[in-house]
Amino acid sequence: AVHLTLRSSRAVGKWSMLHPSHAGWIRRFIDKLSKRWDVRVYEFSNNGNHLHVLLRAKTRRGFQNFLRVLSA
Repeated sequence: AVHLTLRSSRAVGKWSMLHPSHAGWIRRFIDKLSKRWDVRVYEFSNNGNHLHVLLRAKTRRGFQNFLRVLSA
């Protein structure tokens, strides 16, 4: 498994990832990407300005694509 941390310096106030209009969307987006790229998400934590994801990918290509789309 890999512990992934993604941070945003712009995610404050109304742009926070914990804002009610963003939190659910982010979780659904990660679930959608994990199914698409065959990545298993063991744990997920949204901390407002950063995300922690514990995951395992079946293939290197799947992991690369998951990261590419998630971080875009």
